[in-house]
Amino acid sequence: MREVDAKVLGNIILLQSTIHLMQENDALAQFVCRGLSSIPGVQSAGMFINGAYHSDIGDPAVDAERCLRVFGALTDRLRRQKSPDSPLADFKNSHGLECLKIETSFDLYGLLLLRLTDPDRFAGYRPYIENTLNLIGLILENNHRKALLLRSKEDLEKAVETRTRELRASEEQYKALFESIRDAILVVDLNRNIISGNQTFTNLFGHCLDEVLGQKSVMLYADPAQYRHLGELLEKKDHDRRLVMNVDFRKKSGERFPGELNVFDLKDMAGVRVGFLGLIRDISDRVRYEEEKKRLEAQLFQARKLEAIGTLSGGVAHDINNILAIIIGNAEMAQEDIPEWSPARRFLDEVVKAGLRARDVVRQLLIFSRKFRERKKPLNLSPIVEEALERMRSTLPDAIDVRWSLAHQLPEVEADVDQILQMMRNLCSNAADAMSAEGGLLEVALEPVALDEETAAFDPDLSPGGYVRLTVCDTGPGILPGDADRIFDPYYSTKEVGKGTGMGLSVVHGIVKGHRGGIRVRNVDGRGAAFEVFLPAIET
Repeated sequence: MREVDAKVLGNIILLQSTIHLMQENDALAQFVCRGLSSIPGVQSAGMFINGAYHSDIGDPAVDAERCLRVFGALTDRLRRQKSPDSPLADFKNSHGLECLKIETSFDLYGLLLLRLTDPDRFAGYRPYIENTLNLIGLILENNHRKALLLRSKEDLEKAVETRTRELRASEEQYKALFESIRDAILVVDLNRNIISGNQTFTNLFGHCLDEVLGQKSVMLYADPAQYRHLGELLEKKDHDRRLVMNVDFRKKSGERFPGELNVFDLKDMAGVRVGFLGLIRDISDRVRYEEEKKRLEAQLFQARKLEAIGTLSGGVAHDINNILAIIIGNAEMAQEDIPEWSPARRFLDEVVKAGLRARDVVRQLLIFSRKFRERKKPLNLSPIVEEALERMRSTLPDAIDVRWSLAHQLPEVEADVDQILQMMRNLCSNAADAMSAEGGLLEVALEPVALDEETAAFDPDLSPGGYVRLTVCDTGPGILPGDADRIFDPYYSTKEVGKGTGMGLSVVHGIVKGHRGGIRVRNVDGRGAAFEVFLPAIET
């Protein structure tokens, strides 16, 4: 089938919209004949309805009597259901005319007779002419029903009134249903040129129909490769099945959005595919929901993993602590019985030192598992953090520059001083270890913040409200993606063997969670990593 001319197609659509206003059958027939005779490939057009023949310029080879015989033969065959199209085919062969029926599912109302100059060119417009004939058939059906109603008005006035109410209700229901359709409808031909679209399409893409009619639908795709892939699928598509795929579309403004595309075949009266109808649905909310679901599932998995590790660590720590108490106690009692000059005394001293170091490790495990005895009270964190920085400055390499910005007018938080100092030591030591021997910049900030539901969503244990935020930044290499999920696990370390126990950040995590706070780590572009600790402010 040849590609249809957009201007001619527009004239056909205008013809279809105008014949709605035509109520007289004879005037309707003459008007349609004049309109159809201007289609490329058509020399003249005539129409037989209501027992009369109408033509644009007249055709001496056809008269009303001959048309009536063919019409009678067709209706007789329809009633008997025997080869209903054979009389029309005989008439076409004998007179050299293209013959089309004007009918609805209820009845046959007339014939359209066309004398063609170019049958191949005419074939491109045949589906649209058939749609026009369907519309004429509906109008004739409507006129026919009106005549029946007028003839039986006196006897059926009450029934007509009831039927009118039903039709009005049905029309309103149909209109409401049509207006409730939220999917954009796009109609294209076989070459995927845009033919039509609904109001939802205009609202979604921002294009007026006049701007896109006749243009390639590739203009609506954000990725031309998806457009080509869809074309390959359409060529292989089973005509009796729809095609569904997710596509990235582009609006007139340039904004991209994900959409679900359902493609159906458009067929003519003969069942031949003449184009495609696409239903486009914006699935941006669905994509955001899936991403949010994955993020929350990852948070839940991380929280359960740390909770399980904490439970295990707490149980092991208590058992080890009991064993260490026996080892350290007996070693200290043995020290009292052995003189200082004895070689065995030096061995016992090492046993006690090792036991005390092990006790510190157990203490860190208890802090991580949140089973350490805390002494919390309302505190202003500013002087505590400043004191910790002053103490640590001398322990950090000279090549590391330390800067801090601490807000002094802070809301109080309920905290344990020793644990806050421990948290500061671990965070600053981790930041210093992350920077190379050449040094870098260690920045610490303390400030009040307010978290809403969106900003507090990074930690499922946090709720909206006022917080004090402690931020520790370094200029190291940052956190690798594979390390982000395990950075707070006990004994997990990215440092070289012998440089760190792997308990520093896990202890920080345990302290923060013990204070009903939250912690997150992020990479700072070109500057390293930043650890942010949020501790809930006390409501006064």
